[in-house]
Amino acid sequence: MQYCVVVANGNQAKFFTLENAEYPDYQSSPNLIETQLINHPDYHPNWNSNDSAENSENISSDNSEHDRRFAANIASEASKFAREHKISDVVLVSQNKMLGHLRQAVQTKLKGVSTQELAKDLSKLSPHELHNYLAREKLIPKRNKPPH
Repeated sequence: MQYCVVVANGNQAKFFTLENAEYPDYQSSPNLIETQLINHPDYHPNWNSNDSAENSENISSDNSEHDRRFAANIASEASKFAREHKISDVVLVSQNKMLGHLRQAVQTKLKGVSTQELAKDLSKLSPHELHNYLAREKLIPKRNKPPH
């Protein structure tokens, strides 16, 4: 099985794959390796500002549309990535709202690929911490210690 893990938040998406260690007799394996980063093209840091109720409503509405477009972009990249790397399983990790947009976007883009989801913002974790967390959730294989 070839895995792709997509971790998205409001302003970026990171793509990871599981790679076997170069020297499996001496290194833990597989390892979660970041292979691609997509930045939200429309991200604006003031989306989270609370200037006024009216302003906040407009920002929220615009933000939602921007998030939908960003999710569609992530889904397109995930589809391309899956084809190029012969991916069989994609794990989507994001907070609830963005995960909803991603779920909708990947339905048409990721045909023939198994998808799993985790509704949690893990974007701040290192690849090693992310791997351990997802393995505990049984979403990806755990790392095996070397025999030596």
